[in-house]
Parts: sequence; structure tokens; C-alpha cells
Amino acid sequence: MLAFCQHFRYRKLTPTEWRAVLPTRGEQCQQNAGTEGSMYNTTPHKKFLLEYHIVFPSKERRDWIETFQVKDKLKEIFSQIAQDEKVNIKALGIENDHVHVHISTLPAFNLTKFMQVLKGKSSYLIKKIYPQLKDLPYPLWTKGYFASTTGPPSWLIQEYIRNQDLHHKKYHFSGQTFPKKF
Repeated sequence: MLAFCQHFRYRKLTPTEWRAVLPTRGEQCQQNAGTEGSMYNTTPHKKFLLEYHIVFPSKERRDWIETFQVKDKLKEIFSQIAQDEKVNIKALGIENDHVHVHISTLPAFNLTKFMQVLKGKSSYLIKKIYPQLKDLPYPLWTKGYFASTTGPPSWLIQEYIRNQDLHHKKYHFSGQTFPKKF
């Protein structure tokens, strides 16, 4: 049902094998993240898929992005801000009066803080590059935004959870031992 990283297949490992696998497991899964067969991000103690679709308009839906032709520069600025905030932009669409962004984040991510930084810093930097934007009688972005989590459809997750007993009958995990210390 759901794709799992190849290093999380269940098999009995000795403590020595565990020590050999653990330091590299996260790195290998991270390299495969987003590729076919592995859609999860991995750190040494976490496996996660945290993605958001965010939309935010310009103030009063004004078309200053097209008027001043700043779309390409905004893409660069958004990419730099995301990199600074340790956020991966998967897709970015800048329209005349609003922005769509699809991001992948870490578990300790704070969406509200990220949006404040994204809109505040982008406004500051774009005005620094294009001084004529400073003369506008209104701020560049609205205070609000739309955000929705993305990932596997809820019906797929519900089906996976409902069929756990079948999954565990097919893949028997009893008798496995895991080391207490690594």
C-alpha cells in the first residue's frame, strides 16, 4: 500500500549490523526522497512526509507583480528564503495577483512563523531591488494565507489502517530482536 524505504524492511540484525546500518540509513533514504519507491524524508530517528500547499494574494489582489515584472526575481527570493528556513519548495507558481507554493518541511516546522518570514523578507528584499515599489500606497502582501496539508489521500490511509491485520498476517514480525543500545 504505502511505499517504505528499503532500509526499513524487517529482518533480524545483530547489534554489529545495526551499528553499521544506522549511520548511513538516513543519508541513503534522504537521497531517495521524492524518487520512485520512496516519498518519505528520513532522519536517523524519524520518517516523515510533511507537505503544504500554500496560497497567498497580493494586497487587495493588486497586480503589482505583473506591472513591475518582478516574477523571476520573486522566485529567486522565495527560493533563498526557503533554503534559509530549511524548507524544500517542490513547486512554485507566481501569478499576477497571488502566489501558490508547495513545500516539504521538517517535523519542527512552524507554518505561521514561516509565512511571516516569507512575506516580510520577500517584501523587504523586492523593495530593495526595485525602489519604485516603495512608493506604492499599500503593503505588497495581505496578512492572511490559505494552507492545506498534502500527502496520500485520506481514503488510502484509512484503507491501510483498516487492513493492518491482513498486513501483519502476510508479514510476520514475531521473534524479532532489536538491540537496546546502538
